[in-house]
Amino acid sequence: MVEDFAESRIAEGIRRRFHIPAFRVFGPYDVVADLSAENYEEIAAMSLKIRAMPGVLSTTTFSVVYGKSRMNSHPYAFALLNCLHQKSEEEIVATTDALFALEEVTKADSVLGIYDIVLEICTKTPEELSELLNQIKQTHGVRTMTMIVHP
Repeated sequence: MVEDFAESRIAEGIRRRFHIPAFRVFGPYDVVADLSAENYEEIAAMSLKIRAMPGVLSTTTFSVVYGKSRMNSHPYAFALLNCLHQKSEEEIVATTDALFALEEVTKADSVLGIYDIVLEICTKTPEELSELLNQIKQTHGVRTMTMIVHP
């Protein structure tokens, strides 16, 4: 979580300092950044540096266990999913694969933490996003928390 009106500055600072994707979003979190490294120690070091940035009050990290991505334009939203029926790692990976097969899903990661799957979604309108999320909930039995990317 970051202080009011600092979200854009924080996202830009993360992009410049670490050369990674970072987006200001509306939802339960203020900024989403995609940290990639060779090992956990590098991720921890980057996370600590982000936490030390002026205006950052807290961070949450999701460790990717399994993921797929394709080249995309600027994401429209991120969806954090809790699987309601899939409990084993294999079932969650199968759900991740099925979700990645959807054209609008440009990245699908099975993660450790309070969520099971994180999706990066590209749709053109809020209506398309809503329809897609409803389809995902009905077809895959998940609960979603969605964050819209600030333009």
